[in-house]
Amino acid sequence: MRKAIFFLIIFAIAAYSLYALFLMYLIQPKIDSASQIFTVEQGDVANEIALRLAEQGIIKNKFIFNAFVLISKKQNKLQAGAFELIPGMSYGKILYTLANPISNEKTITILEGWTVREIGEYLEKQGLVDAKEWNALADGSEGYLFPDTYRVFADSTAQDIENKLLAGFDARVDESLRAKILSQGKTLEDIVILASIIEREVRAPEDRKIVSGIFWNRLNLGMALQADSTVNYITGKNDPSITLIDRDIDSPYNTYKYKGLPPGPICNPGLDSILSAIEPAETDYMYFLTDQEGKVYYAKTFDGHILNKQKYLDN
Repeated sequence: MRKAIFFLIIFAIAAYSLYALFLMYLIQPKIDSASQIFTVEQGDVANEIALRLAEQGIIKNKFIFNAFVLISKKQNKLQAGAFELIPGMSYGKILYTLANPISNEKTITILEGWTVREIGEYLEKQGLVDAKEWNALADGSEGYLFPDTYRVFADSTAQDIENKLLAGFDARVDESLRAKILSQGKTLEDIVILASIIEREVRAPEDRKIVSGIFWNRLNLGMALQADSTVNYITGKNDPSITLIDRDIDSPYNTYKYKGLPPGPICNPGLDSILSAIEPAETDYMYFLTDQEGKVYYAKTFDGHILNKQKYLDN
């Protein structure tokens, strides 16, 4: 009996060791696996890095990875920075990447709500592309350049960066989300357009869902959206309250003048705004306004909206 237990223990140890070796050196990513940006902060230790790698689904076993780091004596050689990793990479490749950052790569961060032009200005300041070239190339991709942190080669072309941002959108707005949109009788384009307006109108996640509900209420009733952000998109301004002159601009993007959605997105929304457009809050509100501090006030009637305006904006 003791001998049987002894051999079972030896077998278990051997099996676990083979599994560990498989993860360290032999495992390969699936063909359709999308890369992820993994960030190591200054001062992060191996345990913390292993935990976050596991949480992001990049590794399967944090204990084996942490042991591999210790065995390899790399615990003090892990570098701070943003790294492009693929779930299912061997632990050896992951460890090598984290300990040997490629010097000809740059980290870029695209903020939620930036327009194509704002992204172009940022990329030009980073020394990566010419803003005019970027604007000409990416103009038709407004709304689909996913805001996130990316690693790009220093000699990347405008097309390379656009492709990476578009791939970021496809990775986050996956097939399950697209199926949910279709099941609602809506199109991905409609969702992205509305999400871009939500992104520019309000900041807090709970407000985004309510404002999404208001916009869908108005669309379903055939009312104009009357979103200041769409007028700001025309003028290039960022006014919290637009002028009467700007409100009369004749443009299909002017949602005061034309009912329904504008012809395209007005910025590149983050995932939270996209989810809010897909899953709006059920609400009886039909109006909202935002004060200088970003606080949102809601009303069910036009009279209530006017009272909110007098109380919170006209003082």
